[in-house]
Amino acid sequence: MSPKHLVLAGLFALAACTTAADVSKPLAEGKGNDAKIKVADTATHGIKRPPINNARDRYLTAAEAQRLHAAVSESRNTQLKYIVGLLLLTGARVSELLNAEWRHVDVDRRSWLIPTSKTGKPRHVPLSQAAIDLIKQVPRFPDCPYLLPNPDTLKPFTEIKHAWQHARYKANLPDLRVHDLRHSSASFMINSGINLFVVGKILGHADHKLTMRYSHIANDTLMAAVEAGSTKQGVNWS
Repeated sequence: MSPKHLVLAGLFALAACTTAADVSKPLAEGKGNDAKIKVADTATHGIKRPPINNARDRYLTAAEAQRLHAAVSESRNTQLKYIVGLLLLTGARVSELLNAEWRHVDVDRRSWLIPTSKTGKPRHVPLSQAAIDLIKQVPRFPDCPYLLPNPDTLKPFTEIKHAWQHARYKANLPDLRVHDLRHSSASFMINSGINLFVVGKILGHADHKLTMRYSHIANDTLMAAVEAGSTKQGVNWS
């Protein structure tokens, strides 16, 4: 072995001994699990974890929305049909709707004010005529400020899990989550030709990247448009 190789081998051996001593020292001092955690932290220091993608794509079709409507209309929770309907018609978060108050709903201007949204800022949600018509059917309770309260407590629902699970199974939609109604609302708008920027504004996205999860839907809509155009021409160019 050449002198150069001997020097390199010595350096590697020294580094290995130093690392082993650093690792074994805290364990020998009886620090147990805490020491193991510190060693693990040291070993991974400076290494960034890859971002976790929690995005889940589940969108209602028009036929599924019809089945869901029929199921929630028969629910023992008489408020469920209004909750589900307005979630689909507004794209709101479920917490925003369950805490909505009558004083923030302007039927004449067709606008619903959410005083404090997830971004920490107030936002106005435009109300379609279908949403207005549904709101007009919502029962009002004396001295109750909430739009969709629990009829028994006249306070916002803390959860609608039981009624929702019963309705989704009745509609044969066992994989559908309440939050998927927000995604479905966006999907219906995009498939109607509304651009991603506008949809993002309606949903209250502070970051346009959140809206980009729906970009593939927009592409499908564009593809359907060109297919329709080529079919309308009636010319076989090939």
